[in-house]
Amino acid sequence: MSFTSPWLLLLALSLPVIVWLGWPARGSSRGRETVSLVLRLLLAALLVLGLAGLELRRPADTLSVVFLVDASDSMRAPITTEAGLTSPYQLAVAYVRRALQEMGPADQAGVVVFGGDAVVERPPSPDQSLDTPTSKVTSLQTDLAGAIRLGLALLPSDTARRLVILSDGQETTGDALEAARLAAAAGAQIMVVPFGLTGGAEALVTGVQAPARQRQGEELAQEVQLEYTADRPVA
Repeated sequence: MSFTSPWLLLLALSLPVIVWLGWPARGSSRGRETVSLVLRLLLAALLVLGLAGLELRRPADTLSVVFLVDASDSMRAPITTEAGLTSPYQLAVAYVRRALQEMGPADQAGVVVFGGDAVVERPPSPDQSLDTPTSKVTSLQTDLAGAIRLGLALLPSDTARRLVILSDGQETTGDALEAARLAAAAGAQIMVVPFGLTGGAEALVTGVQAPARQRQGEELAQEVQLEYTADRPVA
């Protein structure tokens, strides 16, 4: 039991006033007045509980899961594994297939494929199979926040709810942390299955400095700032 506006329970302090005002007088009508007072108190109490936002929650026997599969370019880059050449995206799809096989008979699962946008590959259902995803998304960006919002909208409210994120975590747009907070506040559990690239070191240009003006024939001096994911010599 919980309340969305518990401070409104202070209105219950008015119940003794209702009793005082409606206290039945002695006489033949005392019984009828007593019943009337009890009904008024019951209605007033229900009204207070309703205004305070009474919520009764019971444990859900079924589980609904939406898998959020990152299909951006960074997840489709080829990598070499013991099984041969593959990609983090293909590994994520294989993970979803295995998870579907382990669903309970009353559970249901859906799949959202996302990149710069998010689309529903399959709505929540008890089906334990998954065909090769055919949904097309903008692969140049990664909007994890949009995927979380779409996945949350697919989850039914009368079951236990879970979002499973399968991504390398390279978000390029949106605010995934804020979207995750909203999902958690709505009662959805969030799990993350990371699929990072293992193909080698990467380099990133973080800054370039050069003179604002340059005369013809002068030597050009530039300063380039680089960041590497692994130690390596700079020529």
